[in-house]
Amino acid sequence: MDVVGLPGPAGEGDGVALLSKSGVAHAAKRTPHPTSVAVSVDKAFTAPPSAATRTRNRAIKLTAFAVYFVGTLASTVLGKKTTIAAPAYPYALTVLSPLAGLCVYPAVVVSMSYLGFIRKEQRQVPMWKCAVVGLLFCLHNVLENLGNRGNVVPGPIVLIILKSIVPITFVASYVVPQLRPRYRWSHYAGVAILLAGIAVALGGELSSLHGFRFSESLGYMVLLLSSVLPLAAAFVFIEVQLKHDHAELHPTVLWAYVCVFEALVSIPLAFVNAALQGISMSHVWSNATEGIACYVAGSPGGVQHLTSGDDAVTVACGEAQLWYLCGLLPGFAFNFAMPVCTKYGSATLLWFVRALALPVASVLFSLRFLMGSNTSHMGAWEWGGLVMVFFATMLYNHFPAHRKPPSAAPGDTSSSQ
Repeated sequence: MDVVGLPGPAGEGDGVALLSKSGVAHAAKRTPHPTSVAVSVDKAFTAPPSAATRTRNRAIKLTAFAVYFVGTLASTVLGKKTTIAAPAYPYALTVLSPLAGLCVYPAVVVSMSYLGFIRKEQRQVPMWKCAVVGLLFCLHNVLENLGNRGNVVPGPIVLIILKSIVPITFVASYVVPQLRPRYRWSHYAGVAILLAGIAVALGGELSSLHGFRFSESLGYMVLLLSSVLPLAAAFVFIEVQLKHDHAELHPTVLWAYVCVFEALVSIPLAFVNAALQGISMSHVWSNATEGIACYVAGSPGGVQHLTSGDDAVTVACGEAQLWYLCGLLPGFAFNFAMPVCTKYGSATLLWFVRALALPVASVLFSLRFLMGSNTSHMGAWEWGGLVMVFFATMLYNHFPAHRKPPSAAPGDTSSSQ
């Protein structure tokens, strides 16, 4: 008996309605009116995913977010210790990010394809879309690495500033037609409380800065705030691709393609990095190679006193290498989890969950045995802001945000064949 498959709409799970040709013929005899046939076929396209599919998707979502949370926490602390040990080479970190990915993601894709876990259709995506994501990621890395170098901006404040991505993705998700979730009161209240928490914690930290220290930190914080914009745009774009335009695309395949373009785009952006860092154009590539040798090989050994732009900095490559290599595993963990979280959750929920790491990471930054002389003081304002951020995250996640159904024309009962 021949069977015709009617796939469900994009974003509705794996449900498929099956109708036999003979069954359609009998159904037509029983219900000869064409309108009723069209309505019954249209219902097949709007059938919700099965209970098993929903359970599986929820398990994948929770696992991915758990991995993302733990990976983010460890990577944030270790990344900050890396930049404190060697603050003169932010561009080297920008280059190493895609290069490290290219050492892992293609091998994972090839292995999973050979074993049959990734099918041919799961590897197909227009390359220009990967190039767009690669460009946005590289812009983010350049700006964030410049703003996060050294200990000019304390670790907790770096985390708080980067939380500004939540309201940006919140608004962008509503504007993009393919996403446009149905927000509830808890979502609006969660974003409002999050912004208030950011303001309270940031204001408390800024109140302790005076004179030149304030002006120096302000420039770094502007770079951190600027880095949020390309990152937010990238993940809203990724959410559209993984949920709608290319729902079959495997997230690891996307990451492998993106790393290729991110590595290529980082070459011309080296001069943008040099201009913002204040180093001469003639030292662009020597700074990059010295930084890669420092982070990867720990060379040169000992403590070096260098000039980075207009600043005199102390570089301990042996220590920087230790923290950089230790941070690779949690870095890969949360990078593997990010596209999965975006596919089964949303870009906004991704950053809300990352905000959950904020209180824990801030406490870690305040521990002297972990951060040494670079310990950050946690005052009443900082603690109050962190509690507000944590509560906002829980409130936002209390109710799911469903996508608004597309509006149909009045009296339209036809379905595409």
